[in-house]
Amino acid sequence: MKNRRTIAVLALCLLVVAAAGCAPAQQSAAPTASRTPRPTFTALPPATATPTVLPTLPPTATPEPPTATPVPPTDTPAPPPTKAPPPPTAVPPTAVPAPQPGAHGVIGRLRTRDGRNDFAVNEEVFFTFEVENPGDGDVRFGILGLKANNDVPFQTSWTSDVYDHKFIAHQTFRNDDRIIFAAPGTYTVRLAVCFATYNDCRGGADAWEEFGSVVVNIR
Repeated sequence: MKNRRTIAVLALCLLVVAAAGCAPAQQSAAPTASRTPRPTFTALPPATATPTVLPTLPPTATPEPPTATPVPPTDTPAPPPTKAPPPPTAVPPTAVPAPQPGAHGVIGRLRTRDGRNDFAVNEEVFFTFEVENPGDGDVRFGILGLKANNDVPFQTSWTSDVYDHKFIAHQTFRNDDRIIFAAPGTYTVRLAVCFATYNDCRGGADAWEEFGSVVVNIR
């Protein structure tokens, strides 16, 4: 019933509009917006106020860094070097007494020429001998040679049938001679001089004198 009434009203409205040129109601004009001018600002004069002076603070002392506590070394320090004891006082060698002239007024010396004492069988072993005459007169001799033990033949170095060999006063006679050892062993060699004529020395005159003593080893 209600719907019918609504429909009737609408139909009536349509008729009225058609007959009267029913125009839609004019809309109200929109209000015109007015522009508000910006306010004018007046610049203020610069401030003349006295600036506030802040009090000067004393400089703050920079704290020193803390002193590091020294750490003792872990290694055991080396002991100081021990002072070397003074070298022992050298004992002066015992003075060897100077050789004295023998029964015939001369001094004899003997040594190996090469400064060694070991040799081979049948090797030539050389000796150096000296006869010093410290006296004021010449000393004559008939035979001079090398004498060894163990039945080694006498090695004659100097002989004189007329007894004219002599050791000159205040001079030293020096010479070399050799011995060949035919068998191994230890031998003692001496310098032998006969202070007589050659014939007397060969006849057994008591005029022989021996000097020096050198030991050699024959391998």
